[in-house]
Parts: sequence; structure tokens; C-alpha cells
Amino acid sequence: MTILGLGPGPAALLTQQAAAVLQNAPEVYLRTSIHPTVAGLPEHLQVRSFDRLYQQLPTFEAVYTAIVDEVWRLAQRPEGVVYAVPGHPLVAEATVQALLARAKAEGREATVVPGLSFIEPALTALGIDPFGAESSGLQLVDALSPSIDPGRPALVGQLYSRDVASQLKLELLELYPAEHPVSVVIAAGCPDQRVLALPLYQLDREPALDHLTCLYVPALTLAENMASFGGLLDIVAKLRAPDGCPWDREQTHQSLKPYLIEEAYEALEALEQDDPDSLQEELGDLLLNILLHCQIASENGDFSARDAIRGIAEKLIRRHPHVFGEVQVASAAEVVQNWEAIKSKERAERTSVLKSLPKSLPALAYTRSLQERLSQLDLPMEEGLAASALATDLGRRLFSLAVQAAGAGDNPEEVLRHANTSFRQAFERLEALAWERGATVQDLPLAERAALWQQVWRESAG
Repeated sequence: MTILGLGPGPAALLTQQAAAVLQNAPEVYLRTSIHPTVAGLPEHLQVRSFDRLYQQLPTFEAVYTAIVDEVWRLAQRPEGVVYAVPGHPLVAEATVQALLARAKAEGREATVVPGLSFIEPALTALGIDPFGAESSGLQLVDALSPSIDPGRPALVGQLYSRDVASQLKLELLELYPAEHPVSVVIAAGCPDQRVLALPLYQLDREPALDHLTCLYVPALTLAENMASFGGLLDIVAKLRAPDGCPWDREQTHQSLKPYLIEEAYEALEALEQDDPDSLQEELGDLLLNILLHCQIASENGDFSARDAIRGIAEKLIRRHPHVFGEVQVASAAEVVQNWEAIKSKERAERTSVLKSLPKSLPALAYTRSLQERLSQLDLPMEEGLAASALATDLGRRLFSLAVQAAGAGDNPEEVLRHANTSFRQAFERLEALAWERGATVQDLPLAERAALWQQVWRESAG
């Protein structure tokens, strides 16, 4: 089996090795005959293609599977097969990758004859050095499944139709401004080569897009790259840089602690209010606090944001063998059991089950976590706490109430927050009643104030 690259355009761009193989071969099978090189193939060559499969089968995956099966069958003949694809065989060619994987698995040999890919003539048309200052870090992207870092320039291949361009545009607009300048390269390396400069939002309005089209997307600047995680990391690093913000540069882990708790509670408030807009803003603020801590740790040589991400990713995969492994589970309860069993294995011998319980948790949240962990060991936490000798101990009484709430399936922190909200609403109602009487709460006579308070408190409880 010989797999050959036809290059990006006319036959003049064939490599000498590819031209020699085609000159000496009696026949060639093409993934597609829609390619400029085909018109310049040797006259004696019997040219066959798989174009019919694109019309017969419903998806590209089905087409590629059928092509691989047929090429593999042809390769079993004594004369073997020459299979030719556009460009370079190892650049954006799914059938080639599948054929090479099958050959390796079955211990068969496959010869790959290189061809010029679309990359070199596209860069030539654009006048771009991929190692130059403006285009350093160039990334190659598939228009059909784009995964792109907007902080680096990108060359996007397989932009073969307006439908593909439309879908690609929608995905890029999640990261780039609508007016971001891009360049469409049509027929790179061919006599009719064209480069069209246009704003991103016009990408799918160009009618000339075809199988010889690619796209160049310049990188966003630091201030423009506002919708990617990498961009946010760079912004935080800039804030802490010598020429950054004086306030941000002064912060330490310790000085940021109050803000971390404050932002977490503001996110909780947005959740309780069922306010998606506020939740979006508060989660962003919370994320900023997390990244500031990561940046400070990186500057101290402790760890980076990517280390923190890697750590939680590894933990999630390790603790979800029913998702990333072969373990089978029947219910969410079984997932929790497996989770705890895995955590137990991770702990070193003689390590307390409470070791990972943060002592800085709010008191009620800490009590709830204690109850959850110790209840797994069937340890009664509430026993004896109602004794009269302890009833005068306010802390023990609060502890007892928190344990009772947690044991009943309620989150004591949320219960207390709900009570706080009810109290606040009742007091605001009291203020409103006072204002209706032309006074403030403080101005009302004590007896009238107390009567009104009893009224609104009863109403709030009902």
C-alpha cells in the first residue's frame, strides 16, 4: 500500500518522488478527483476515485470508513494499491490515519509519499513566517472541529463551504470581536490564488469558498483576549507585573483571604435569588480571587494555575472510574460509596478522616461536614447533648441544633441564611409600616414599635 500526497494545487507542485510513483503506476485511487492536480496526471494512468461515496453515504465518517475498507481490500492484491489524497497525506487526512493505524495493528507495511500541504503555499500567499514575531506560536486548526487559543495566530484548514464557514464563524465569535480582521486564502499556490481580507462577521458571506480554501486568524492582543481562560491568566499576570496595578501587586495570600470568603458568599446570594446575571458576575469575581492566589503562588515558586487545574483534573478522573474507567454503578448513592472508598485508599495510614476538613469553614458549615463524615462511621453525634448540664452552654446548644438539622437532611447554613433573610424581610416590612405613618422605626414609641414588630414577625412566620 502506497499512500501519496497530490500537493495543494496544480501538478507542477507535485514532489519529484510523487511524480515518479505516478509515472510508474498503472492505476491510482483518489479520495476525491476534485483537485487541480488530477488534470495533469500521466495519460497512461487509470484514475479511479471514491467520489461516488460522498453522494451515497450520509456522513463523512461513513464515507471515510468505506474508503478505508476498500483501500485495505485493494492492498491485499499482488499488485497492491496506490492511494492518493490532496496535500500531504499526514495533514488533515482521516482516511490516511485510519489506514496507517490498521497497518500497524496487523503488522503490514505502508509507504507514505509526502506531498506539499496547504500550509506552505498559504503562508507564502500571506507573506507570513510562522516563527516571526507577529505569527510566533502559529496553531493549525480544523474548521470542522475548531479548538483554538485566541492568544496565538491560527491557520484554519478544511474551510470548503459557506455552511462550514457559517458554523466556524459562530464558534469564533465566542472568542473574537465581530470586527476582528481575518484573511481568506483561496487556491493557495495555484494561478488563480486570492487572499481576501475581511472582518470575521463577514466570513460566511464569501461565495467562492471551496475545498482549496483556508483561513488565517491573527492573534488577539492581551486587552482583546477577554473570553478565553488563557487570556484571563495573562490579564491577571499583567496586573501583578512590575508595570501592573499597585494594589494587585501588594496583595498576598493572607491579604486576599477576606475577599475570597466575601465573593463566595455573594455567589451564594446570587444563587438564592435565582439571578443568573448576578451569578455570572459573582462567579467571575470568585474566579479572579482564585487566579490571583494561583499567580501569587506561581511567583513564589509554589505552584501555577495549570498545576491546580491538573490536580483537580487528575482527582476527578481518579474518583470517577464509572465515567473514565470500567466500573459500573447503578445509582448516585453507589457513586458516593465508591467516592468515599477511593478517598480512603488515597489517605495514608493513620490519617484522620477529618484531615481534609478545613477548619476555616463557617461554623455551621463545619458542623454539617462533621456530621456527614462521622455519620458514615455510624457515630451518634447528638447523644447526650440535650442534657440540662449542657443546655446552658450556648455553643453546645448551637452544635446540637446544627447536628439535628444536618441529620434531618437540611443544610444548617442554608437554614440559618433563610432565617436571616426572613428576619431582614420582616424588619424591612416594619420600616415600611413606620414610613407609612410618617416616621422611622426609631421615632415610633416603644410600645407601638413592639406591637408592629410582633405583627410583622407573625406574618413572616405564617
